[in-house]
Amino acid sequence: MENMIYLDGVSKEYKKGDVGLQDISLSIERGEFVSLVGQSGAGKTTIIKILLGEKKPSKGAVFFDSIDITKIPSRKLNQFRRKIGVVFQDFRLLPDKTVFENVAFAMEASGKIDEDIKKDVPYVLKLVGLEEKVDRFPRELSSGQKQRVAIARAIVNQPDLIIADEPTGNLDPINADEIIEIFKRINSMGTTVILTTHNKSIVDRLDGRVITMEGGRITRDTTKGGFVL
Repeated sequence: MENMIYLDGVSKEYKKGDVGLQDISLSIERGEFVSLVGQSGAGKTTIIKILLGEKKPSKGAVFFDSIDITKIPSRKLNQFRRKIGVVFQDFRLLPDKTVFENVAFAMEASGKIDEDIKKDVPYVLKLVGLEEKVDRFPRELSSGQKQRVAIARAIVNQPDLIIADEPTGNLDPINADEIIEIFKRINSMGTTVILTTHNKSIVDRLDGRVITMEGGRITRDTTKGGFVL
């Protein structure tokens, strides 16, 4: 496998002297499924924002497909971010758009033509089990269904990487397990997945690579199963 992501000596300090990250060096291979775990304030969100180009590290370099993203000009960041799909805990759906329209909106924003939208949106909605909900609005969906729409929106442009930031935080255990199964299916199709979570049972069930963070540092990096907090 080849490295997709490489953080080289990355630190992030904030104005009041708060430290977000301390000398992080980390590589993630193409096609990996990585769980990033730790308590609130451990540094997980800071890593995600740096990977998305929303924040720049105070020192160090961040490589994505061998390109140092800290040096990408602001005007080109949107183009870079098309390589990444993001799923949030709070869904972030557009309330006045249907399921189909919410997913299609991501393709429209990327400049995709109508023909591709009509073909690809139904495909990803079927992949997440929502092919019969295309005309529903978010208010008519359960929390689990809303998260499935968010996942469909994140993958419809076929990104190289999916970042799932606490995607099961608002879900009951049954829906949470179903959402994780969808991410596993996406990963099996070749997409790299980074999952941040507090949920120990989910990480144990995945039985994959786990990176544990504390105080802005990586305290543990295991290739199989489980984490200790």
